[in-house]
Amino acid sequence: MRRLFVFSLGVLLLGIFAPVSTNACTCYDTDGIASSVSDYCKEACGGEVDAKELTDGVCSCSSESVAVSCIDVCEAKQLSVDPPASSSSADSASSKPLLTPALSIDIPGLTFTDALVRTNELGETVVSSNFLAEYITAVYTYLLGFATTIAIVMIMVGGLQWTISATSAEAIGKAKTRIKNAVTGLVLLLSTFLILYTVNPNLLKLQFPELTLIEEPEEEEDDVVSGTLATSFTTPTGSNISGKGVDQVPSELTSDIEAVAQAMADLGWGIKITSSYRSVETQKRLISENCQNPTGSSTCNPKPGSPTTCILKDLDPANCPHTTGRALDIWATEDGAQCITQSQCSKDPNTDACRANECQAALIQAMKDQGFCNLSIEAWHFEKPWMSTRCK
Repeated sequence: MRRLFVFSLGVLLLGIFAPVSTNACTCYDTDGIASSVSDYCKEACGGEVDAKELTDGVCSCSSESVAVSCIDVCEAKQLSVDPPASSSSADSASSKPLLTPALSIDIPGLTFTDALVRTNELGETVVSSNFLAEYITAVYTYLLGFATTIAIVMIMVGGLQWTISATSAEAIGKAKTRIKNAVTGLVLLLSTFLILYTVNPNLLKLQFPELTLIEEPEEEEDDVVSGTLATSFTTPTGSNISGKGVDQVPSELTSDIEAVAQAMADLGWGIKITSSYRSVETQKRLISENCQNPTGSSTCNPKPGSPTTCILKDLDPANCPHTTGRALDIWATEDGAQCITQSQCSKDPNTDACRANECQAALIQAMKDQGFCNLSIEAWHFEKPWMSTRCK
């Protein structure tokens, strides 16, 4: 009787723990941030623990069976089943999600959420993607179910072996060992999950951080300038000032930038400082990428398709605009996003879409009002005092 019970227990556990088809809904908030809602039958049945799926879209609750869809699940959480067609202008760095990976072998239960490129509240372009975490989680879940199934089958085999072994002590011993090993493995498998969940449920939720895109502008610089080095830097204040170069503004130019920011704020716009002081090492890297002759030469012989880059003559940082700290790359913004991008600009000031852009044109005028010059072939490059020959 005991041997039959062991076999029956294995059959029962197989029904409980074997991998089953589960449904998950991907919902989106107004910012386009996706979240996965699993076990939507539990949601549809008001949180009932025993709620389960009968067939696709039909859930079994304690009192009745109800039809439910992802639309119902998302709306119950005040979310949308579809991502916003285009987020606010603060997210205008991309109106489309990135491509979703196509797997050669499908993983049961794996649904990738969209990866988005957007501009965050600091004015930085970031990539929000959780593809790898979702893949690892799906593989782990699948293998856990598979291993659990194998363990339960081994318990059943051991129980059957014990049942038919009659009075053979050796066969019964092997059956007991098989059952013991299977139970030990099953306990270890489930304990790992249980311990992590007990300590902190978030340990089971992999979430990769957002990645910040480092945008290095391609600039057409003079080979050599004659500048003076800034000796101290501060961060201009203003709620409409953003960008990774905001904390490296020369102290003597800080009040000018704040005045420009205020002038732009009065018009409903902001400013994004994408580049200010540039280290000698960074300039050397740009020279290596763009010039055929070495750092410290008198001129830059550009590589095919590369812009002219200040060559850092005599390795003196005073001979390049950005290494002096007194050259700033600034863009006009609206709701935190650039009004126009560098790819839309041209070197001809007469046909330059950036100069024709209303808010970038307002920025150029505000900068000139504070004594900055603007490089004729770069609507975003400003200097004070004047250094480059084409800065007007």
